[in-house]
Amino acid sequence: ILGGAIAFVLNVPMSFVERHLFSEEKTRKKPVLKKLARPVSMILVLVAVTGVIVLVMFVLIPQLGKTFANLGQSIQEFIPKVQMWVEDIFHGNKEIMDRYSLRGKVFNKIREDILSGDYPEKYELREAAISKEMGVSRTPVREALRQLELEGLVSIIPNKGAYVNGITSKDIYDIYVIRSYLEGLCAKWACENITAAQIEDLEEIIYLSEFHIKKEHWEQIFELDNRFHHAMYKACGSKILEHILSDYHHYVERVRKNTLSSQERASMAGREHKAILQSVKDKDEEKAERLANEHIFKSIANIKNQGLDKLMQKHRINK
Repeated sequence: ILGGAIAFVLNVPMSFVERHLFSEEKTRKKPVLKKLARPVSMILVLVAVTGVIVLVMFVLIPQLGKTFANLGQSIQEFIPKVQMWVEDIFHGNKEIMDRYSLRGKVFNKIREDILSGDYPEKYELREAAISKEMGVSRTPVREALRQLELEGLVSIIPNKGAYVNGITSKDIYDIYVIRSYLEGLCAKWACENITAAQIEDLEEIIYLSEFHIKKEHWEQIFELDNRFHHAMYKACGSKILEHILSDYHHYVERVRKNTLSSQERASMAGREHKAILQSVKDKDEEKAERLANEHIFKSIANIKNQGLDKLMQKHRINK
C-alpha cells in the first residue's frame, strides 16, 4: 500500500515533466528521447523531492525546534507568575484580596485621605457620614476603620467614635530611617533573585525617568519613582519584605511627592536609582545594599533641608 501510494504521488510530477520536456513532437523527431523520457523524469523528480526533504530536515525542522523551545521557555517563565498570582489570591495577600472588595475600596479611600492630609489629626470619622458619602452600608466602613486601627492610623474609642491619628513628623522620620535599612536589604536580596524581565522593566523606568526629568514632568517623575521602588520590592523575592516596604512607601507618599518636585533632587534620585540597578545587575550585594541605604538617607537630608513640617503642610485640605 505504501509503495503504491509513493508511486502514485511520484507519477503526477513525472507525467508533468514528460509532457513538457519530452513532447510528442520531440520524440517523433528523435525516437531515442522516448526511451529516455521515463528514467530522466524519474531522476529529475527524485532530485527535486530530495531537495525538499533536505530543506525540511536541515532548515525548517531546526527553525521549528527553536520556535517551540522559545515557546516552552516563555511558558516556563509565565507559569511561576501565574502560581504567584494564585498564591497571592488564596494565601493571604491582603492588598490583592481587598482590591475589588467593598471593604477594600472603603479602606483604601479612607487611608488615602488620611495619608494625603485630607483628614487632619484627631478628626472624627463618623460611620454614618462616610457610608452616606461612599454609598455603602455601615458594615464595610466599620470593618475598614478596624483595619486602619491595626495600622495605627485610627484610634477607636468605645462609645465615642473613631479618630484620626494621622502621620506625625516623627513618624515620617522614623519610617525613612527604617526604610533605609530595609531598602538596603531589598537591594541585597534582589542581587540573587532578580529576573531578566525585571531588569528590563527597571531599565525602561530609568530611561523614561531621565526623559521626564529633563522635561520637568513632575507627575510622571513621581509615578516612575513609585514604579522603580515597587519593581525593586518585587525583585527581592520576599513577599513579606515587599509588603512592609510597600506600606512604608505609601505612608510617606505626600512628603516624597513634594521632595521630588525639585529638578536637582529628581535628577540626583534618578542617578542613584541607576547606580543601585547596576550594582544589582553586577550581583554586588554589599554595594547594592550600601547604595540603597544611602539613597534613603539622602532623601532624609533633602527633607531636613526643605523642612519636614513645611512639606507635610503642602496640599493639606482641612475638613
